[in-house]
Amino acid sequence: MHDKVFAHSFTRAAEQLGGTGELAAFLQTSVGTVEHWLRGTMRPPVSAFLRVVDLITSKNPSDPYGR
Repeated sequence: MHDKVFAHSFTRAAEQLGGTGELAAFLQTSVGTVEHWLRGTMRPPVSAFLRVVDLITSKNPSDPYGR
């Protein structure tokens, strides 16, 4: 159950940012790691999940880097 929530959240974040590479850059990790999180084959650290939740629930997602 939790893995589906993680995967769905990371999928929405990747869509919002424009792709897996952009999500990896946002989270400062590798594309391969993000792909594992998207497939649900690896559980993300809580810190990465919370950043994704902040991103997908933000009212102003146009600048996820906070500039």
